[in-house]
This record gives sequence, C-alpha cells and structure tokens, in this order.
Amino acid sequence: DVTTNIGDYIIHQIVAKNKGTGEAVKVIKEYFEHVYGNVYLTVRAENVPANKFYQKIGMERVGYINWSNGNYYKIPNRY
Repeated sequence: DVTTNIGDYIIHQIVAKNKGTGEAVKVIKEYFEHVYGNVYLTVRAENVPANKFYQKIGMERVGYINWSNGNYYKIPNRY
C-alpha cells in the first residue's frame, strides 16, 4: 500500500498527558513546522478518538498496514 522513502517520518504513537487541553494539537503542529518530508502515523482503525484527532489536525488515511498479529491499522498522512 504505502512506501516510505529516506527523509520520511513515521510516528507510531502520540501520548497526551492531559487530554482535552489542546496540548497535543500544539505539540504536533510544532513538530510539523520542524520536519521536512512526509509524516506517516500508524493507528488502530478501531481507535475512534485517535482517528478523529488525527483528522482534526489535517492528517488523512493513505493506506493500511498489517502487523504480525493480523490486525490492520490505518496510516493517516499529513497533507
């Protein structure tokens, strides 16, 4: 589905200490300002709150990944 290249970034998890404070939005937007290249993020398809958050900050699904246990994960991408 998705091929990454040298210079692309892959995030496997974002953890917010205080949910609902806007802290995670601030941190991820600052991160985007300092990276040059595509940013890929793996997240479980059934993790609805996380998927809503990633869509809210402008990420979009570009493919699926299959981990060794057979579960599929969405890969949103910064546009």
